[in-house]
This record gives sequence, structure tokens and C-alpha cells, in this order.
Amino acid sequence: MGHAITGRADSKPTVSIDLERVQLQRLMERSSGSPNVAVAILDGPVAIDHPGLAGAQIRPVGGSTDPRCTRVDSYACRHGTFIAGILAARRDSGAPAICPGCTLLVRPIFWETTGAGGTPSATPEDLADAIVECVRSGARLLNLSPDPPIGVVGRGEMAVVGLGWLFGRDL
Repeated sequence: MGHAITGRADSKPTVSIDLERVQLQRLMERSSGSPNVAVAILDGPVAIDHPGLAGAQIRPVGGSTDPRCTRVDSYACRHGTFIAGILAARRDSGAPAICPGCTLLVRPIFWETTGAGGTPSATPEDLADAIVECVRSGARLLNLSPDPPIGVVGRGEMAVVGLGWLFGRDL
């Protein structure tokens, strides 16, 4: 799937994703999704007040986590907001807005750092807990963005951490 982030003269970012290649264009023409379908984002916090997300059905998951950004310039916030936009932004916002009619469940697993930066990461335990919390909160789809540090867990193994709990569930 090819995608690009570009800037326009009015400084609003735009996203170009080859929706035909991933066969989403026809689906998006038929529906914007349903609030009865919950899509969980396991990523960074989200700038919920971003104009492109105006009107989006966004619900936090996890009692101890605030899904809102405290530092909009942090990598975690920018990435979480980017993913939220791909899924649930207004269709006229410049983002793909795959399912703006769906309910977004936001469960941060990346945190805004106060240091000089670096790519945020999540522990396998944090990811497993977040998966369980999201499914228990009604998620029908999970968008996972973890990138584990080398040596913590193999990249192939990360895909199954916490998912064993889901086997046998009627989703």
C-alpha cells in the first residue's frame, strides 16, 4: 500500500493512500460506518479537539488512561491523531476517513515523553492488557501500532501477544 503525507499551501496536511489497491474505495462509497461498530486504536493519545475529528464518536478505554494529548507536538500524539484521522476524520478533511461513522475506542499504549524524543514503544504486557480492555469495551476491530524494541520480543511474536485470550470468543 503506498501512502504519502504532503503539505499544501494552506499548511493543512493531506494524506494520499491508494484506497483502490486495498479495495476500500467501493466500501467507503457505500457506507461511512455505523456507531454500533467500535474500532479500537492502540496507539498514542489523540488530539480529540483536532478540527478534522470534529463530530467523531471517540470514547476512551481504560480507567487510568486519558486518550487526549497533553503535548500535541509529541510523536505519540501526532501518530495517534494521524491514525484516528485515517479512520474517523471528516471525509472533507483531507484524511482518508475510512469509517467516520464508527465509534473510535482510544486506548493509548504509547506515552508522550518529556525527553528529546525517540520512538515510543509499548511492553508486551501493556499491549496484552490494552487488547483485553478494548475487546471487553466492545471493540470489533483493533488497529495496532506497536513496534517493540529489538530484544524485548520478536516482531512475529508481538502479533500474538494478548490475542490468545481472543481465541474462542464470538467476535
